[in-house]
Amino acid sequence: MNTRVALKERTAIALGLVPFLALVALHWKLEPPAEAGDYALYILHAENLLSGNSYGDTGYLFTPLNWAIGPPAYPPGLPLTIAPLLATGAGLDALRLVSVASMIVFLVVAGSYFARHASPSMAMGVVAMTGVAIESSYASTQLLSDPGFCALLWVLIWLVDRERPWNTATVAAVTALGLAAILYRVPGVVLIPALVAWWVVDGRRYGRAPAVAAGLWMVAIAIGALASGAQRLLPRASESSHLASLVYRVRGAIGSYRLALSEAQTYPFAANLPNDIYHALAGLAALVGLVVLVRARPRSFLHICAGIYAAMLAVAPVKDGRYLWPLYPLIAAATLVGVRAILGRANQARWERVVGIAALGVALAAATTAARRPDPPSLLGDRDVRQLFAFAQSARTTSDVRFQFVNPRVLTLHTGVPAMGTIPADRIGQAIVEYERLGITHVVIGEPGTTPEDSAALARLVRENPELFNLVLRTPTLEVHRFRAP
Repeated sequence: MNTRVALKERTAIALGLVPFLALVALHWKLEPPAEAGDYALYILHAENLLSGNSYGDTGYLFTPLNWAIGPPAYPPGLPLTIAPLLATGAGLDALRLVSVASMIVFLVVAGSYFARHASPSMAMGVVAMTGVAIESSYASTQLLSDPGFCALLWVLIWLVDRERPWNTATVAAVTALGLAAILYRVPGVVLIPALVAWWVVDGRRYGRAPAVAAGLWMVAIAIGALASGAQRLLPRASESSHLASLVYRVRGAIGSYRLALSEAQTYPFAANLPNDIYHALAGLAALVGLVVLVRARPRSFLHICAGIYAAMLAVAPVKDGRYLWPLYPLIAAATLVGVRAILGRANQARWERVVGIAALGVALAAATTAARRPDPPSLLGDRDVRQLFAFAQSARTTSDVRFQFVNPRVLTLHTGVPAMGTIPADRIGQAIVEYERLGITHVVIGEPGTTPEDSAALARLVRENPELFNLVLRTPTLEVHRFRAP
């Protein structure tokens, strides 16, 4: 690559980063949203790594009655990353820089990929749309493993799809990147079938090196699982995997990820109708663009990996829009390539510049729309929750207490008190037995983030069992009841 082309690519990617960085700056003053709890568990894991305590002994009391909150432990990739920062006394703001830095790597590498396989203008649009789409979900306000996972995944994709001979250094780099991605997020295991499938359809011209990397991944995963007893840290199959049939899961995935697909193309307008029209047109363009991309490079590792990853999301028992973040650059690229294809093949380079600039404009408009939205409520910024946390810390000094709280991992991180999550309304009949099993001493009603149905069911449970519950704290928005096991 000559210097002029490289400079053009870097300039395009830098311009694409501007809307994302501007939105990060606007969000930096915000606390994590009320529903955010993953960051707390990652910090608790990291603190255990530093103190020498058992990795999974975080104080989060997992209950299968509300397994959607999260498993009792997460993979150690992110905790290992932030542990050195915690050792220096870094707070949440400094830790959030890890997510922002990971996002920048993710966007730069994805932009470089599409600058190579499309054009610098298209890469600019991909970076701009992807960055704004993810930051519109307040990714920088908390510590998440997803940005790091996306960065590792795209560096690996960039490396495999560069179409150069594999040598020992390539095998080592691919192996290290793949293992790091799996350590960040369990869905990284899709890299194994993806790399094997790519090797079968296209990679055999590189010899056995890709298969060796995939084999090393499997050996390392097996050794790690046996050594750590990782299977004990995950919900049993009876707790999660049988909850829905395969068809039900796929149908649920369509509903869950339909919104995420729209988010990947951003929301540039403040009103619903213009956004609906925009998403209908952008969705059509994305379908056209995906066909163009796949036909141009049907054996690319990106397309094979994306297909297997999407299939995994379709059947996974847990759904969340952010699980689609690794595919956002491909969705954005497909949208822009589709627009270019619809405009025609004549003056292709000129149309690419027009489409790229238009995408940057859409991203800037979406960033402006996101910046004007009301800030999401947070637990740490809620006065009543702060009073609750102070009460929990005080109670901890006099007796062994365990709380039920809507966001148990956050309560545990900030108070040191073990906690379980709120039991959903449709399972409230099993609550008392579960409280006894986990040794719960205090039940919180009405906290931010609880659905009205769950709060009403819990309030009814307390009201119908006055001999088991005693009110010990009341604030304008929540109540804390002491629980006495029957």
